[in-house]
Amino acid sequence: MRFYIPNIEEPEGLYSGVKKFMSSQGFNVEEQRYRSISYTHNGKERRESVGIKNSSINEEVLIIFKAGAMFLVCTANRGVLRGVPILVGTHEILGFEYFEKE
Repeated sequence: MRFYIPNIEEPEGLYSGVKKFMSSQGFNVEEQRYRSISYTHNGKERRESVGIKNSSINEEVLIIFKAGAMFLVCTANRGVLRGVPILVGTHEILGFEYFEKE
């Protein structure tokens, strides 16, 4: 699937801005763009996918970054407009999907 951010006509500007903000917060964000991740948290399997609501906070996932030993799951109130992203350690990851490279 081609890269997108839900409800954003030109996603590159928002993606670049959030990536820059994450970098300013000390996260070394990698270039690869992730569409979804599957992981375990407190013994339960979870999945976060761009365009799908996170079940814990009931907000749509907008961007998923990988930064070193963790994934950063960003929603409007967790990493995009305010707050910190949902943090998922790479040791919890069961699998992931990339967006297509341009």
